Amino acid sequence: MTALAIDRSPPERRGAAMATFTSAFELGIGAGSIAAGWVAAGVGYAAMFLACGLSPALGLMFGLQQMRRSSPALHPEPTPPLSTRELASKPDAD
Repeated sequence: MTALAIDRSPPERRGAAMATFTSAFELGIGAGSIAAGWVAAGVGYAAMFLACGLSPALGLMFGLQQMRRSSPALHPEPTPPLSTRELASKPDAD
């Protein structure tokens, strides 16, 4: 998913996309654990497991919707892979 987030971003915004994705992922883990505990304590384990199962499904639907809406201008033709010989012949950028 990280690669998809980076691939869907323009080159000059890839650092921000990676930071946003990683932050949202970590916050989701923390907040999801707390929310699951509250649901389990308040309503029961069955409701907690139902909520934990529905959350990824909703996220998938949202993600697919966003992928359909994205601008084709953000997706240039992929760069062809380089051979080992081509990589070895390139000087370092340092």
